[in-house]
Amino acid sequence: MDKNIDIDTIKYNAKTYIFLCPICGKTLPFFKKQYAHFLSQGKYSVKQYGKEIINHPGNGVYVCSLECNNKIQIDKNPGEIKKHLNNLNWRNE
Repeated sequence: MDKNIDIDTIKYNAKTYIFLCPICGKTLPFFKKQYAHFLSQGKYSVKQYGKEIINHPGNGVYVCSLECNNKIQIDKNPGEIKKHLNNLNWRNE
């Protein structure tokens, strides 16, 4: 994820500019838009956080391309992960 853009900014942009990519600002293509997960759908993430968090509506936004999809993942940023999980009210039990 771009170090200049934090997860709160991305979520705000996604809610405010519904038809624009929250990463680059381009118009979302109607048939080619992608749903980008902040926490990826990989085996480690599913095991660590559970399917409920990975599939949570707050765990992603629509983006315009694979390039923007790759920029949105926070898997390797512990500070952003913690903030994101707190926003989703996740409890590690």
